[in-house]
Amino acid sequence: MFRIICFFCVVLVSYSIHSQEILRPEQPVAFVGAMLLDGYESEPIHHSVVIFDKGHIVAVGEKHNTPIPEGAKIIDISGKTLMPGLIDAHVHVDLIGHGDYTRYYKFLGKTKRLHEVMPIAAKQMLRAGVTSAIDLGTPFQILDLRKKIRAGEIPGPRLTISGPWITRIRWPGIPHEYEIFIKSPEEAAIKTKELIEKGADVIKVWAGLSEDDYRAVVDVAHQHGIKVHAHLYHPTAIRAAIAADVDVFQHVGSARNPPYDDDLLAQIAHNSIPVVQTISHRIWVYPATVAFPERLHNPVHKKDMPADIYAEVIDSFDNFHRLSYFHEIGLETRNSKVAAKTVHRSWRLHGCWN
Repeated sequence: MFRIICFFCVVLVSYSIHSQEILRPEQPVAFVGAMLLDGYESEPIHHSVVIFDKGHIVAVGEKHNTPIPEGAKIIDISGKTLMPGLIDAHVHVDLIGHGDYTRYYKFLGKTKRLHEVMPIAAKQMLRAGVTSAIDLGTPFQILDLRKKIRAGEIPGPRLTISGPWITRIRWPGIPHEYEIFIKSPEEAAIKTKELIEKGADVIKVWAGLSEDDYRAVVDVAHQHGIKVHAHLYHPTAIRAAIAADVDVFQHVGSARNPPYDDDLLAQIAHNSIPVVQTISHRIWVYPATVAFPERLHNPVHKKDMPADIYAEVIDSFDNFHRLSYFHEIGLETRNSKVAAKTVHRSWRLHGCWN
């Protein structure tokens, strides 16, 4: 099932994703009865049939005129919607919705319990219809998770990973295993090679780097056929990344920076640089969640988590009205006012943020 779901996802509530019976089907599998959205803006196919064989889609059509192979396993998903799997272009698989990073990592013992929470997050992504994701900043414990997902041992999306990010700035409250601190372009090149040798699919560069730093990372990464993703907000940093031929821009346009001028936007467009704006991560608390807080108490999520982890996550939700973590819907401040001011001042000193 996990491999099949990498092609299509079923949008539903009660459908199980843990059936081992069809994990590696030796027989064709037919999903029958759903409304099918093909991803090409065609009209939906009602009462559809989608047939898989040996991990590939071999037939798609309406139930009345699409023959099902003899001996195929038929899965009735009438009343549900079948659609191409979603691709999440920026995730952190270690996060499962906790409301305070500093407190969360302290609770986990920094990275000691990542092996527990990462499979939970992977399963939740798959339940949400995400069948491919790129993780841009998690310690290398994620290698084991990626291996198990690829082997079909646990449910989860196809993962492309960066491992720790490369930076010149320490982020308060984040364990050092998440970051590789460099002091020179030469060191950036060495660390990039080490990341690739350890199994990184892409490289993530974080705040505080110079154009020479970016260029050193890009040169090594491109020699190995690896793309570089940059965590960017400020126009100066964006221009440096453009000059260094960084491949993908993450977060650009989602923070309260001065509006980007037409020349900068033209440079991004002219260089055909993909921009992953991550708009929703600046929302933090959705108005619907404030209006209906009971949605946070999802019995499916509770079943997934060890009792103490679930209690810790829920407690962080219950406190968000009282803590400085959320001052208003949409505010960008994440932790306390003191921590926020510290980070803001650090970024200004390094030319990363106004």
